[in-house]
Amino acid sequence: MCSSSEIKDYDVCSAVSKIQENLAALYAHLNQLNLKRRQTLNEFLDLKGNIRVFCRIKPTSSGEKYNHQEVAIALDSTNVMLKLHANKSKLYCFDRVFHPDTSQGTQPSQFSTDVSEV
Repeated sequence: MCSSSEIKDYDVCSAVSKIQENLAALYAHLNQLNLKRRQTLNEFLDLKGNIRVFCRIKPTSSGEKYNHQEVAIALDSTNVMLKLHANKSKLYCFDRVFHPDTSQGTQPSQFSTDVSEV
């Protein structure tokens, strides 16, 4: 048999243990929230402080197609290659490149989230 003082000690130890577990869980949650807050702040400062540069490559005209004079070539969604001469070209990197087949109507929706102030 356990005496009443042993039962009380066990109840107190159990309560303290539960409080410590809850405290550890709260600290872990607080650390996660602080990490998310820092990431959000960094994203905000990045959007606020940096200039975003977009490039739209115009569709090739029929004359350019006939003469095979494609000057700007979109390599992917961020890189453009300019053909300067027959054997010379230059590579440029942008925040976003709109390919020639992209309609002008879809472009504002692509960067409206990126542009906050003009």
